[in-house]
Amino acid sequence: MAARKCQHIEQGSADPYDEATGAGASAVPALTWTWSARTQSQPPTQPASHSRLATLLLPLFAALTLLACVRSVAGLDPKFDPSTSMRLVLVPTDATVGSVIYRLRATDDEFEYPLQFELVGDAASSTVQIETLPCTKFNSICQANVILTRRLEPGRYYDFQVSVKDTKGGMSVQSCSITATNFTTPHDLIFPHKAGIIMIVEFRTPAPL
Repeated sequence: MAARKCQHIEQGSADPYDEATGAGASAVPALTWTWSARTQSQPPTQPASHSRLATLLLPLFAALTLLACVRSVAGLDPKFDPSTSMRLVLVPTDATVGSVIYRLRATDDEFEYPLQFELVGDAASSTVQIETLPCTKFNSICQANVILTRRLEPGRYYDFQVSVKDTKGGMSVQSCSITATNFTTPHDLIFPHKAGIIMIVEFRTPAPL
């Protein structure tokens, strides 16, 4: 038995076989194939550098998101007073051109005064004109007059938009509408928060007629 095993080795056999034990080199390829199959079935492992890069980028993305949220909250735009929404104002048909038909009001939570009111779009073709009233950085509210620039046609609706801007560029836009009618919007709605008492200085010399 031993001699036969040596003979296989001397002849250069690639698979020396031991008849006594039944084992030989033929078992090695099967073992090698099993190990290779297990190796190929395992998913490739990501490099450690990718994992470290993701760990570093996550806090950066979180910080940028937080910064964007803070900026959107901090950048508050001025806003129109809800009591002067001017969604539909009834103007008398015989309203005089150049007369004030409404008064707008606006505030700014960041106190970036004075505020500036403007007509959005082509002012030349508009039926109204916006006049910003004097306002300083010490004010808590700013106002503007809406002035009629041409006669109104009865039953017709006139739509336009007005913007209000603060000193930092923040802006809000409000849609407005007026129509000529035989009726009129109550005076206290046209001029909200108007003082009801007129103060006259004592001992003041009356103006000549």
